[in-house]
Amino acid sequence: MKIKWGIVSCGRIAKDFTAALQTLDKKEHEVVAVAARDLKKAEAFAQEFDVPKFYGSYEELAKDPDVEVTYVATINPSHVCVCKMMMDNGKSVLCEKPMGMNRKQCEELIAYAKKSNVFLMEAMWARFNPAYVELRKMICSEKIGKVKHANCTFGIPMQDVERLGMKKLGGGITLDIGIYCVHLASVAFWREKPEKIIASGYLTDEGVDWSASVIMEYSGGRSAAFTYSGLISMANEASVTATEGVIKLRTPFWCTDVLEDMESNEVIFKVPIVELPNTNFMNSYILRFEAEEVRKCIMKGKLQSSTMSWDDTLAVHEILDEIRHQLGVVYDEDISTMNPSRTRKSGSSDINQESKCSKAL
Repeated sequence: MKIKWGIVSCGRIAKDFTAALQTLDKKEHEVVAVAARDLKKAEAFAQEFDVPKFYGSYEELAKDPDVEVTYVATINPSHVCVCKMMMDNGKSVLCEKPMGMNRKQCEELIAYAKKSNVFLMEAMWARFNPAYVELRKMICSEKIGKVKHANCTFGIPMQDVERLGMKKLGGGITLDIGIYCVHLASVAFWREKPEKIIASGYLTDEGVDWSASVIMEYSGGRSAAFTYSGLISMANEASVTATEGVIKLRTPFWCTDVLEDMESNEVIFKVPIVELPNTNFMNSYILRFEAEEVRKCIMKGKLQSSTMSWDDTLAVHEILDEIRHQLGVVYDEDISTMNPSRTRKSGSSDINQESKCSKAL
C-alpha cells in the first residue's frame, strides 16, 4: 500500500529527503504536495521533483486531503506549531531534528500525537542507517565485547549559514550537529543514561554556541567524549571501543556507509550505495531508510517507531538541555520551562511561542 507524502518547507534537507524518497518503490511512496511560505519556491520545488501540487502556505498543505504523512523541515523554533497544525488535520509527522527546542517541547508534541492518534517521529536518520543498525547488533550481541568508550568529532565551517548565528531562528551548533554526537553515545551505550555530563564551549555575543567539547560519564568507568564545531573542519570520524575490539565509523560518521575494524583496518560492513546526484549533503540516499521506517510503522497502525522511539527523543533532548545549560545557551522557548538559575547569558527577548509561529507561517 502506498503512503502519500507532503513536504513542508523547501530547504536543502527537504530537497535531499524528497530525492531519497524518489529512489523507493513508487507503489509504496509518493510525494503529492509541497509547501513553502513563498509560492514561487514551492512551484520551483514541485517542478524539480515532479510534485503535482504546491502551496504558498503550510496551512493549505495541512488541509489537503490527499496528504497522509508530512515531512516537516521548517526552522527549528517553528517545529511545534507546524507539527501541531499537521496533526490537527490528521496527518502523520516525520519532524526534522531537533523535534523541539528542548525536552519540554518534545513532550508537548508527543502528548499531542497521542491525543490526535497519529504517528510522530523525530527524523534522526542515523538510527536507520544500515551501518548503525549493524553496529547496534554488534553491541547488543557483545560481538566486540562490552563497550567502554565512544568518541567522535564533528566539525564543518558553517559561519555562512545565517540562521546558525541567530538565536531567534534557533541558532547554535548543539541542536544542529551536536545532536548527532549524543545519538552516537545513545547507540553505543544503548539508551543508557549518563551519570555525569561535563561540557564547555564557545558562545557568541548573541548567546549561541559555535563549538563545544563534551564528556559523558557512565557507570563502571565507561565514557563518551566528543567535540563539535561550526568554525573548523575536523576528522568527522567516530569510534566505539569495547573489550574485544574497536569499531570505526568512517567519515562522515553521522551518515557513514562503512564500518571498519580499527585494529586491522578491515571493512566489516558497507552500506550499498544508491546513486543520488546533485544533493546538498553527503550520503543523502541514506535518508530513504527513515522514510521506509515511517511507512512500516503507519502500515502497522503504530504511533511511534521502536527504533527511534519517543523515549529516545526525550532522553537525547534531556542531555542536549544539560549541555546547553552548561554552555549558557538559553532560547526564548526555555524561559517558561527552565529554572531562573538556568537563564544566564540568555540575552533573550520575551518573544512568545505564538508570535514565533505566526512569523514562521
